[in-house]
Amino acid sequence: PPLNSLLYNMDPANLALHGIHPRWTHIVVNKPIIMGPLALILVAELYNVVRALAKVPVGASRQQLAVRLMLVGSTWCGLGLLSLAPHQEARFLLPMLVPALLLASPYFSEKRPFARPLWGIWLAFNVCLLLFFGVVHQGGVVPSLASIQHDLTHRSDSPQSVHIIYHHTYMPPRHLLGYPAAFSQSFSLQVEDVG
Repeated sequence: PPLNSLLYNMDPANLALHGIHPRWTHIVVNKPIIMGPLALILVAELYNVVRALAKVPVGASRQQLAVRLMLVGSTWCGLGLLSLAPHQEARFLLPMLVPALLLASPYFSEKRPFARPLWGIWLAFNVCLLLFFGVVHQGGVVPSLASIQHDLTHRSDSPQSVHIIYHHTYMPPRHLLGYPAAFSQSFSLQVEDVG
């Protein structure tokens, strides 16, 4: 729940573990990483909705404006509230993708003259991020765990303590170490992410 997340991210002990970020990290770094071209569309939609509010339309267009206002408000207010937390990660913005995609969907329509280039930009952006985050950024975590697992299970001596440290990665999945249950009684294993 949001309250638990807020309380967790306000606790100084947790902040010492995960780090403190500038308040602008979400808007300058995380939002473009998560949303790519949608980030620019959200800025355009904010401008368009504010401009349309000044005209106060009637009828069906007023209902459409109300829906757009709700979507714009949920993305920008959510971004503002999340930016208050001292620890900011891009994944915290994932729930904002749904309203962002609903707002951006008309821009991807075949009726728009720039829809084709926008689809190309969207595809290129996602392929680039897939390659960077999936291969370059985290690509060594699984092979390193497989190597450590091999070393642990094929040692002739039995170590009393094993301490594995990772820096600037997501917490490595410990289950990939796959050491036998009998090992857990003979030594302690700690996996730590210090970055």
